[in-house]
Amino acid sequence: KNKYFDRVLTLKTQLGSIYHKLGHYENAEKCYLSALDFEEKIGKWQKHLLIQSYRELGILYTRQKNWTKAQKMLKKAVNISLEVEDIIASIDSLWSLGNCFAKQKHFDKAIQTYLKAEELLIKHNYPSKLRKIIISLGYCYKQVDNNEKYEYYKEKLFNEQELDWRDDM
Repeated sequence: KNKYFDRVLTLKTQLGSIYHKLGHYENAEKCYLSALDFEEKIGKWQKHLLIQSYRELGILYTRQKNWTKAQKMLKKAVNISLEVEDIIASIDSLWSLGNCFAKQKHFDKAIQTYLKAEELLIKHNYPSKLRKIIISLGYCYKQVDNNEKYEYYKEKLFNEQELDWRDDM
């Protein structure tokens, strides 16, 4: 038996990511699923190792428009990341789940999901991730004709960019 399953899980996930980026989706899926086969061997203190596999598999299924599987995998990534209190993984997983909803034109669900990510960003002060959430929220509010919220997030994005510009001086 392999005592180093945590390393094997990580390597299989990384290999899946490489296949994914190369457009070899079938191989990517096999790698992610193979990595997730180790879930039962993982102790509670190592559950964080599963997050990337679930998230990447959810992104792959989103790309393939396999919405049911995508949502299932992304929700699993969100739940595990919240359970182990990995805030950055929670934000990234929520963003990916929001994207899955937005691509299906379920903008209300996408907005709710992005707002949860924004709440975590603000609560835990992770400004580096804020721009993508602001853009996503602005896009969704525009799609549902909520011009007031759209303008709010457009202004917020402008203010973020202005702060970045000042920091570079």
